[in-house]
Amino acid sequence: MTRKKFCLPLLSCLYGFSVWLSALLLAWILLAQVNFGYSVWYPLLKIDQFVQLVAPHEFYKPSFQWTTPAEHARLFNEISHAINHNGDGLANIRYYNTKDHIYETMLSQDEIFHLQDVAYLVRQGQWLGIGALFVYALSLVIFYRLKWKIPSIKNTLIPFFSALLTIISVILLLGPTRVFAQFHHWVFPVAHRWAFYYEESLMSLIMYAPKVFGYIAIALVILSSLLFISLLRINQLIYRREKE
Repeated sequence: MTRKKFCLPLLSCLYGFSVWLSALLLAWILLAQVNFGYSVWYPLLKIDQFVQLVAPHEFYKPSFQWTTPAEHARLFNEISHAINHNGDGLANIRYYNTKDHIYETMLSQDEIFHLQDVAYLVRQGQWLGIGALFVYALSLVIFYRLKWKIPSIKNTLIPFFSALLTIISVILLLGPTRVFAQFHHWVFPVAHRWAFYYEESLMSLIMYAPKVFGYIAIALVILSSLLFISLLRINQLIYRREKE
């Protein structure tokens, strides 16, 4: 009884946290398959109009004004693919100039360094998610072998959504742009640039940074929350079946 009294709360916390991280990993993988919803955010944010407004004033790549929405989607997809694969191929990303009918290099060296930093961060997150999947499976085995009841969906969701609402409140209170900037200061090397003006960065331009990131973050939170609830429900059904 004493062992259960002290170990069950810890195991329950590990279970809930690992299921959530697993759901977050699955949500990221699913969103990556659909280019993180770029085709949805593109017209919503009127990125095409923004590109046409700013591209003629690009310092280094003024020819970008002669590109198409389909080309912007392809470029975004190549960047997202690269950051999900260790940053491979970033230097080879080129855009098609419909005026001169040639392909031109898209990213500057500073942008490549930054995206490689992002790729490293994504890779660490993926390993964390894989580790969470292992802990998730192990916790279910322990619950089953010790014949302990797994936490109810309600008891697992209440602290999760309480924490989520707290984080969202803090972000809204401080301001999304300020939080976005502070996050970059914390996680990226000081010597590497991460802020780029639209007139000098085609990467920032097609992403309408950081606006697109905000929409992707919202999609990631919604999808991971749905997957989190679904996994908890599946666990409950499996546990009940095994108990019968």
